[in-house]
Parts: sequence; C-alpha cells; structure tokens
Amino acid sequence: AAAASELLCATRWWVVLRAFGTPLKWREAVAFSAIGLFYSLGLPGSAGGDAMRTLYVIERFPEKKLAAALSVLADRLCGLAALILMLGWTLAENHGLFLEERLGRGIVLAAVCMLSGAVLLMGLWWTTTIPAIQSRIEARVKKISRQLLQTGDIFHCMIKSPRAMLAGVGLSGLSLAAHFLAYACSAQAFGSGQEFAPLDIPDRQAIQRLPDVPHHQIILAVGDPQIFVAGLHVAAGIG
Repeated sequence: AAAASELLCATRWWVVLRAFGTPLKWREAVAFSAIGLFYSLGLPGSAGGDAMRTLYVIERFPEKKLAAALSVLADRLCGLAALILMLGWTLAENHGLFLEERLGRGIVLAAVCMLSGAVLLMGLWWTTTIPAIQSRIEARVKKISRQLLQTGDIFHCMIKSPRAMLAGVGLSGLSLAAHFLAYACSAQAFGSGQEFAPLDIPDRQAIQRLPDVPHHQIILAVGDPQIFVAGLHVAAGIG
C-alpha cells in the first residue's frame, strides 16, 4: 500500500509535468520521485525532496526551469486540494466522532486552521497575477525579482489544463487512501490496538470496544475511501 501511494504520487507529478509542457517519461518521473522521497525522509520536511525533483527536471530540460519549479508546486496544490476534500468528507461522515470529545475538537480545529492558512496564502499568491498588483509590487519593492512574480503563472497553467488538474486531485485522493491503508496495516502488525468499528455505532460504544488504552493515547485516523466504502472507520490506540 505504501509503494502504491508513492507510485500514485509520482504519476500525479508526471501528469502535472505534461500539463506544464515538460514531456518527462513516466519511468523518469517515478525515479526522480523516489530520489526526492529519499531526501525528504533524510532531511527535515519535504522541501529537500521537492528541490531534488526540480533539479533533476531542470538538468533534463534546461530550457524549462520555471515550468519544472511550478510543476512541483502544482503537484503539491493538487495534494492540498485532495486533503481538504477528504477532511470535509471525513467530518461530514463522522462529525459526532470528532466533535463530541474535547480532544477531537482540538484536532479538528488545528487541522482546519492549518488548511485555512494554506488556502489564504494561496489566495494571496494568486493576487500577484493581477497586473495592477504586480505593478504596485514592482514600484514599491524594486529589488524583487521579475521571476519571483512569474511564479504566479502557475495558476494560469492550471486553469488551462483543468482535466490534468482534476486527474491530479483524483490521484491524490487514491494516494491518501493507500497511505491510510498502509497506516492501518502497520498499526495492526505492531499490535497497537487497532480495531475496525461500523460508523453507525455511537462514538462511546466504539471507543469502549478498544483495549484498555487511555483516551489521550487514542489516535483516530479516518480518511481511507476503501474503508469508507465498507462503512468502517479506523480507530488505533497506541500504547
């Protein structure tokens, strides 16, 4: 499941690259993504992996430096969109599970705040594509690079390729599903008290079915469409 998740992410980036006019082969996209994953795991955050992916594409297509950088950003935006949709779906299906307990409300509030902040930053970034605002920025901050303002072209490229972007969001959803499935399998393999409970069971009854684990050590991971189709949610207690 973890390998499938990474392959889906690589395929998503390959689709975005082609939409941005960079004819990278699928196997090359998978190879570059694997290298990026190695650096992401070895360095704090995922910026190192994204940088390596960008550098490899620039080396392969020197005339498409901006497109290479924007493709990685668009790839992340597709993942962000899928994450927001999955969060909304999760809350709609399991609002009682998350909002009844104080811990659940805190987790939901933190997630909503982080995603809202990301959306706000995307909106501010989009405003830099407006010619009038670009002129004001250049007039007030003369040291700013023109290439930095050109990063706003990512939105024009995404609008011109709606099918590719929708495909990217769909692949992101499948990747998240595989990721959560891998998490569920790993938790079960390590005996972390994972249990599958029907969604129509009241929250307290579902929690009571878990082993004797303190409530503050219970992690509720919901978001696997394959699990949703079966009408289940995942509750994993880590001791």
